[in-house]
Amino acid sequence: MLQNYQFAAAGSYNYGDNPANQASFGRLYDSQVLAQPPAGWSVPTVADWNALFQFFGDPRQAYTALTAGGRSGFNAPLGGQRVIQPDGSGIYQQAYISGFYWAAPGNVCAQFSSPSGQASAGAPVANPRTALSVRFIQHA
Repeated sequence: MLQNYQFAAAGSYNYGDNPANQASFGRLYDSQVLAQPPAGWSVPTVADWNALFQFFGDPRQAYTALTAGGRSGFNAPLGGQRVIQPDGSGIYQQAYISGFYWAAPGNVCAQFSSPSGQASAGAPVANPRTALSVRFIQHA
C-alpha cells in the first residue's frame, strides 16, 4: 500500500481529532486493526518491516529512502501517535517528529524517527488502545 490507511473504523482517529490531518497522515488506529485488515491484505510483520529496511541499507539509509521525498516512493508520513493517559483519555504526540506503524504479531511497531534519522522495527506498544498509522501489504 503506497499510502497510510484512511478507512474510518472503530478505534481510528484523525491526528488531533482534526479531519484535515487525514490527507497528510492517514488515520491512526488502535490494535483492533490488526484483526480487521481488508480482504487479501495483512499487517506487515516485524520481519517484513526489517526486510524493507534492509533493502535500502542501514537504518539511516532506510529512513532517508522511505520518508517523504525519499527515493523509494513510500513517503512514510511522520504522523505521530495517540496515546492513552491514566484517566483513559487520549492525547496526540510526535506529529512531524516520528511515524509509528503497526507490526504483527502482537503489540509492536515500526518507527521512523526524525531526531535519530533512523527506521527500526519491533518496539513494544505498551497499551493496545494506543493508535498508530498502518500500511497493509499483500504477499505475492
